[in-house]
Amino acid sequence: MPTFEYQAKDSSGRPASGRLEAPDRRGALNQVREQGMWVTHLEEIRAQSPPPASPVLPAASLKELMVAFRQFATMMKAGMSINQCLRTLAAQTANRKLREAFARMSQEVQQGMTLSRAMEQHPALFSLLQTRLVEAGETGGMLDRMLVRIADYLEHDYNLILLVRRSTFYPRFVAVSALFVVFVPTLVLQGVFPFLSSVLRIALMVALPLGAVWLFFRMGSLSPSLRQGLDSFKLALPLWGKVARQLAVARFARAFGALFAGGVSPARSLILSAEVCGNTAISERLKEAAPMIQSGKGLTDALRPTRVFPEMVLNMLATGEQTGKTDEMMDKVAEYYEAEAEVSIRAMATASGPLLLIIIAIPIVLTIINFYTGYFNQMLQSVDMQ
Repeated sequence: MPTFEYQAKDSSGRPASGRLEAPDRRGALNQVREQGMWVTHLEEIRAQSPPPASPVLPAASLKELMVAFRQFATMMKAGMSINQCLRTLAAQTANRKLREAFARMSQEVQQGMTLSRAMEQHPALFSLLQTRLVEAGETGGMLDRMLVRIADYLEHDYNLILLVRRSTFYPRFVAVSALFVVFVPTLVLQGVFPFLSSVLRIALMVALPLGAVWLFFRMGSLSPSLRQGLDSFKLALPLWGKVARQLAVARFARAFGALFAGGVSPARSLILSAEVCGNTAISERLKEAAPMIQSGKGLTDALRPTRVFPEMVLNMLATGEQTGKTDEMMDKVAEYYEAEAEVSIRAMATASGPLLLIIIAIPIVLTIINFYTGYFNQMLQSVDMQ
């Protein structure tokens, strides 16, 4: 949806300015007029093409962004100006791209640009969700709270990644160890160099296909149609599909709660949250609810036809709407799905450990059988020759 920048005056003649999203220029004018203001200038903001970013490696890690936003919020609460905060971050941040971005943003803010507009100049570093939360904080005079919200959101996302890494450490360790264990008979019977040669050969045979698959998934994220196909494939997987769905819905709920608490409209919050949920297939289904919200339906009624949420979660959202605590209820939904995902991941990790041991044991047993078969055959041949 196009974004328009407007300048207007209210009934008392005081100037006002801002940004809004509308289907066309007439819709933007009507939105401003509905606020009791008359427009003096209206201009569509043309989307700038983002600088080329590596599809494989991100410009900054999730942890680096989380720490930066947490420090930013702390400095803002301490009474430092935005410009001082940006200069401090530029001096302290280790990541070169992030450091250069903060230094550039400090200059832009000093020249009169808003923080959200300055962040938009660096799309490879700051997502649309983050810039919209900052914009909401600037408009509502609660920038420090929105920075804390962003840091909390990134922290939850980072914790989910750590959970997957921790839960899959043992299976990954067993899988890597298998490369060495399987060829222990080779080490005993033939020596070190044949052993290392066998390990290196198998490692390349395993690593090259896995690397190609990983690169295919990363490059596939650049094509919307291919990405949606890959995400649908993930959801169809027997075990991981359930976890992928839970993690995507948890990210959506966490983002929606942050945006809604910042004063962003429900329809816009839904669209932005769906875009950052991490799964295109689920994102497209969630976006189907936006037109119904814009037409006046409640959030719960709009989300029910998407069939993304179970009835229990929809009842929780309905309670949040009735009590005026939709953002808090969305946070609880996110916590529920994160807990469910944690249980599923731990269960898969627990089951995969013994399964991998069995898979590793099969070639070892075959190697031992072949060894003893050859050994006894040689003994029998020696007896026959005598």
